[in-house]
Amino acid sequence: ENTGFTDIALDRANPNVLDVVYAIAQGICDELPQGTIDTDEQVHVVAEIADWVVTTSPDLLPTPAEIAQETLAVVMYWAYFTTTEATISTVNLSAQQRDSFEKEVRGACEELAASADLNPSRPTADQFSSAIETGIEFLQAVYGAADD
Repeated sequence: ENTGFTDIALDRANPNVLDVVYAIAQGICDELPQGTIDTDEQVHVVAEIADWVVTTSPDLLPTPAEIAQETLAVVMYWAYFTTTEATISTVNLSAQQRDSFEKEVRGACEELAASADLNPSRPTADQFSSAIETGIEFLQAVYGAADD
């Protein structure tokens, strides 16, 4: 089953962290239903995860499982905003309120990703898709959905 985790990307001897990040993000995003996350958002996902990888612990790279969990959180965040942007952009929030709202959603995404039922050594595409679908449903129930 294609998980997006290529043998090269998972090889801890692989010195290119961006290969690992890109393979994981690509594997997750490719399995999502059309319209859940767009190509532009995929670029943001890879950039955010790459930044997280190099700034989290400069002396010790995160494991592929940690990268997968963080990627799951970022994908959920972008997918939620992609699917609800029309509604959210019409809400009259100040810049500070919008920033606070986005931080709250991001925190919820991190919690959802941390509690997701993923195989720590080799999560499958189905596990990611299920976790993202469940996470987006939860976020929409708590924070609002496009059809509210």
